[in-house]
Amino acid sequence: MIKVLDKNRDKKDLYEAYKLEERNKYRQFYHVHPISGLLNDPNGFCYYNGYWYLFYQWHPFGPFHGQKHWYMTRSKDLIEFENMGVGLVPEEIFENRGAYSGSGLEIDGKLNVFYTGNFRDNNDIRRPKQVRAVLGEDGKIGHKKVIIGTNKDFTEHQRDPSIYYNPLDKTYYIFLGAQDMDKGSIILYRSKDLDAWEYRGKIKIKGYKDFGYMWECPSFAKVDGKDLLIFSPQGLGDGKNSNRDLNGYLIGKMDFENVEFVVEEDFKRLDHGFEFYASMIGKSQEKTYLISWLGLPDVNLEKNGLSNSSLSLVRNLEIRDGRLYQRPQDFTEKIIESKKTTSNKLEVKSIKPMRILIENVMEDIKIDFFKDKNGSSPLILTYREESLLLERLDIIDRKNWEVRILELKVDKLEIFIDRSSVEIFVNDGGYTLSTRIFPEDEEESLEISSNDKVNIEYGFIGKIDTKFTL
Repeated sequence: MIKVLDKNRDKKDLYEAYKLEERNKYRQFYHVHPISGLLNDPNGFCYYNGYWYLFYQWHPFGPFHGQKHWYMTRSKDLIEFENMGVGLVPEEIFENRGAYSGSGLEIDGKLNVFYTGNFRDNNDIRRPKQVRAVLGEDGKIGHKKVIIGTNKDFTEHQRDPSIYYNPLDKTYYIFLGAQDMDKGSIILYRSKDLDAWEYRGKIKIKGYKDFGYMWECPSFAKVDGKDLLIFSPQGLGDGKNSNRDLNGYLIGKMDFENVEFVVEEDFKRLDHGFEFYASMIGKSQEKTYLISWLGLPDVNLEKNGLSNSSLSLVRNLEIRDGRLYQRPQDFTEKIIESKKTTSNKLEVKSIKPMRILIENVMEDIKIDFFKDKNGSSPLILTYREESLLLERLDIIDRKNWEVRILELKVDKLEIFIDRSSVEIFVNDGGYTLSTRIFPEDEEESLEISSNDKVNIEYGFIGKIDTKFTL
């Protein structure tokens, strides 16, 4: 039986689940995480009425992918997100198997969201619908309307509409992930009035006809005079130095009239760590931001009956020298204890949620995260001979080591450690590596060592309080 959230019926059970989550040692301290159940893709990330609104895919009832709802949060500073309760409940026939991912945009003073209604017919055949809805004054998403039906030129995999308003032709566009036979693609729709949508075709991207079997979660924006297209192509990675399902970007020029994205900079991965997927752009008039899911399709992060699911930090985006730079927000006001030192060795006896800044990196450096009393660590970052190596003991069975390698000159590292994640920003965010990690009880110290002295600043991050809101 498919279960849809009923606040009156389910509030008590979900509150009990929330209290259990609060006792979870892997529950994130300052990242967005669910009040219960499982979180995955970020959704509807946009600026509206003085706040940044951020929704996420949410299955309330357990640590697995069930009937997807949207949970709603909002923030003033993109660091501390306030829980606002469930925003979207899949109650209509056209979303009878859940409300899948989508985007948001303020239009005429209202927050509009665009998402995929996951519909299956009586023969259990999926026929996805693209839906427009509006956030009401009661804080719930309603006035739902199917605006785009199932496109028969593609398989059942049509999802994750990304809304974009082009001021040049005063037209709204939807970028939609799709599968053409067994090849990934993005298809384009346009509208003047948000009700009648014209199918414009599959976006032509030279050199990318055979680039994974499905493209999920497209997101488009103009950044520093360039067009940025983000998407998640599935089935590309080798599983050794990259994930099977990737998350990356193209820089170029979008030709809306001819339905073509002219590539100026080839596909690059957004993150070079272990878990990072379904990235979404949020944009104000001044700045462009990115947030992602610290997870992957078909990767189970469940521990002790809890999902341990989480979003990434919000990242400020810039394009410089043909590359996307991702910078974290300024956590200065959230640091409760800060220290500076210039040394070739630093040991922190007990790791807490923290930020570390390392500058003046020369020839080598090694960082042991969550080191135990015997000197072993489940996560190690090593830089030597212009090669950056991230090694992790497999988080599922802790039997094998996984490796990610970057070949580059490193001079600066900024690292954010939470209870079950580490995000590493290299050279002002020119490269990043993100990973989940589930340290055992005796794994609790941090050690930084280098042949040369480096400048180290580190501080502990105060808890960002969240409350049970349904």
